[in-house]
Amino acid sequence: MWIDNEKINVIPTKSEKKLSNSAASLIRSMNLTFLQEKDDNIINHLGENVTIFINGEKANNVDLSTFWPKEVKMVQYIENSKDPAYEGYKNVVNFITRFSKKRTSIFC
Repeated sequence: MWIDNEKINVIPTKSEKKLSNSAASLIRSMNLTFLQEKDDNIINHLGENVTIFINGEKANNVDLSTFWPKEVKMVQYIENSKDPAYEGYKNVVNFITRFSKKRTSIFC
């Protein structure tokens, strides 16, 4: 885990990804102190809802229903984000995957 530009970055292990079948269950498997899974949603350490992004784009229901934890390379958590890329959402988790939302490879 490391902090870079106010983002907490964490790389999930192979076993954490293997034990997961959704974005929320991946967070639960990772046992992070600042993020938790509650009722298949992600909340922060203060109990506030966290908005989910995938590769920097806000996730919708289709994105979340087809989410593959094994494709996640890194999890970023941004609290009190002022970055316009996160559309004004206060608490954001951004899952960086091998593929963009259109399933094209972003890693070679």
